[in-house]
Amino acid sequence: MTKELSSTITARVREKLDKINDRLSKMETAKNAGPKTNGIFSWNGREDVDSSNTGSIKINAVSNIALLISIFGFLLTRKAEYDLSAEKLDMVTYPVFTWSKYPIDAWENDIKARINTITHHDEIERLTKLKGELSKYVSEEDRVKELLSQILD
Repeated sequence: MTKELSSTITARVREKLDKINDRLSKMETAKNAGPKTNGIFSWNGREDVDSSNTGSIKINAVSNIALLISIFGFLLTRKAEYDLSAEKLDMVTYPVFTWSKYPIDAWENDIKARINTITHHDEIERLTKLKGELSKYVSEEDRVKELLSQILD
């Protein structure tokens, strides 16, 4: 292959780099969405009990996806029971279900973020490597434009 790439190949390289950058950006956004809970799940859901006695789990330290799924399933079951109880008590309006002071959507956010972190690690490494390889074939002018676009005004 010659040093100069055809305009067709250059365009494809730029297109692929744009897709890689977009994917990496989305993954970074998901990773940095920010926690909505304190990140400590306790099976009994009580803040007033010493966490050393409750089997509490730091969500961001868990690397077992099955455990994260089980935690969320547990919370879904508790919420369903809570809503059914309110219905049986003929309550139309009632306090939102919380576990350790946080609503289920906050737990869902944090658990999804942790799963994304675990599952996307390898993909981020692969995409970063591909980006580095493809960047070799981008003109100096395009590299400067890319750098300028990444700098905040």
